[in-house]
Amino acid sequence: MGLVILFILIIITIGIFQFAKAVSDHDRSNACANTIGFAIVGAVIIFVIIGVSYGNYIRMVKTLVVIEQYKTTITYYSKKGVAEFKTLPGAEFTDLKYNNYQQQLGEMTRELRDKIVEYNGLYAGKLALKGNWVFSWLITLPDNFKLITMESVF
Repeated sequence: MGLVILFILIIITIGIFQFAKAVSDHDRSNACANTIGFAIVGAVIIFVIIGVSYGNYIRMVKTLVVIEQYKTTITYYSKKGVAEFKTLPGAEFTDLKYNNYQQQLGEMTRELRDKIVEYNGLYAGKLALKGNWVFSWLITLPDNFKLITMESVF
């Protein structure tokens, strides 16, 4: 709200000063063109901010989808990868099917953590800007999003 009002006040102030200094018709037309030019620049700045905010919103939605996919994958592999093997006393059993399993599961968990950190960073930034008087109208923030912790994922 504040940025829009600030731009409007600046444009009105510039227009008033330029029209007050205008002596001839040529000066008035220049003042009008300058005021319209500043209004266009202000509108472009506002639309760029809205576009960046919406782009970050889309990125957050994509990150949520990836987090859900990683959550499902890690939960599935954790359940399927743990198997009890009965062997004869003194016999050794090696299962090559789950070779490097723990390393892959740990890698997926780290990637999940990185995605959660990315999402939480975007969300915290949007919350800070949404609560700010200057940017509150320009930030796209859905109501159903919340901070994610690794505990809440599993």
